[in-house]
Formats: sequence, structure tokens, C-alpha cells
Amino acid sequence: MGTDATWPLQVSLVKRLGDSQRLKEVLGQVPRITDLSHAKKEPPFLVIGNSKANSWHSATFDGQEHELELHLWTREGGCSGSKAAAAALIDELHNADFPIQGHALVDLQFESSATRYIASQRLYHCTLTFKGLTVSD
Repeated sequence: MGTDATWPLQVSLVKRLGDSQRLKEVLGQVPRITDLSHAKKEPPFLVIGNSKANSWHSATFDGQEHELELHLWTREGGCSGSKAAAAALIDELHNADFPIQGHALVDLQFESSATRYIASQRLYHCTLTFKGLTVSD
């Protein structure tokens, strides 16, 4: 089996999102993307959440199937603003093709999203799930 692609995939994903002009419009010119808790961040920001990887291979390749969870936190624009920001993320990542060190991205698909308002913090929280396939170089 080839090496684990989860960390290289996350690094490349963050770079892809950080370089996106459309996401800079949504998350700020220096997009706030982290894998840490949102406790001290001013919205809007994106947290790279839980992930899961399963072996995916055959006699001719070694790869992994990935499930990625992204958490988008917004305040401005209400529910429609949150959904517009989520749409920008989906547009940027669904069927995306970007390099991953030591691996190749075979497929990346949007799977689901859920948006909720957290009244105590006056924040909208949108959880987006993507599934991807990688193979080792």
C-alpha cells in the first residue's frame, strides 16, 4: 500500500481554497482557513473538520477514499449569505483537480451540506461534506 494521502490532501486543499479569488471575496483577502477551533476567530472563516480515509486499491494502484468535512462560519448576510458562501466552496471544490504531493486526485465530489443558526453566538454554521479518491504516485 502507498503512503497516506490525508495530510498532503489537506495541505493542497487549503492552498486551493486560499488561492481562490471567489473565496477571497467570501472569506476575506487573506482567507481565514484553519483546522483549529473557531473560539477566537472573527467570522467569516472556514475550519477543516473531521476526515476519514479508507483503503482503495487494486492490483495496479494503491489509493484512498476520503471523506472531508468543512465547517463554514458566517455572520454577515444572514442565512442567504451563509448559503452563498457555501455555494462558493462547493463551486471551488466539486470536480476540482489540483496537485497533491506524492499522490493524484482522481475525483472530488460534493456530498451534502447542513446550515444552522446558533443564536447564542449570532453565527451561521454550515457543515459541508466532500468525498474524494486519491492514488499514490
